[in-house]
Amino acid sequence: LAEEIDLILHNGAWVNFIYPYQMLKAANVQGTQELLRLAALTKLKPFHFVSTPSVFPPTNSPDNKVSESDRPEHWKGLVGGYPQSKWVAEGLVYLAAERGMPVCIHRPGSIWGDVHRGICNTRDMILRMVKGFIDLGMAPDSGEELRPVPVDYVSRAIVWIASHPLSSLRVFHLINPK
Repeated sequence: LAEEIDLILHNGAWVNFIYPYQMLKAANVQGTQELLRLAALTKLKPFHFVSTPSVFPPTNSPDNKVSESDRPEHWKGLVGGYPQSKWVAEGLVYLAAERGMPVCIHRPGSIWGDVHRGICNTRDMILRMVKGFIDLGMAPDSGEELRPVPVDYVSRAIVWIASHPLSSLRVFHLINPK
């Protein structure tokens, strides 16, 4: 397999916002480590890693914005095993880039349904919460905005990015700007 493939797109993770880091480490950290090894075996292959904006702890800045050029330096403040495990996995990807592997990190926001058909993961925590608000006919007035990103946009963007040559580290935030 290492001799036949030309690129790795790693989108596998155990997404769980309740489990601690230790429960998610094998899938999210060690899985990434093994795929990085595969990317370096026989011939060097570009490595595309799908991560999350949750690798950045909340900030005190009024806009709470993070740039694609920002590297998540601190794990303190990350709540839960999922963002912590993705933070560690991203660290491995950054290390691979420092060692010469062409890598790309994709950080999609909250992925929702397809724009045209509305097909979505009905077990998603946020979508279940929205459904509960609809069923109740009310929602908390928190001032927070939901900014979903359509799944078809995210998938097309990742495929388009992956189809172009990579020579060094690239990071893309695939978010809804509105």
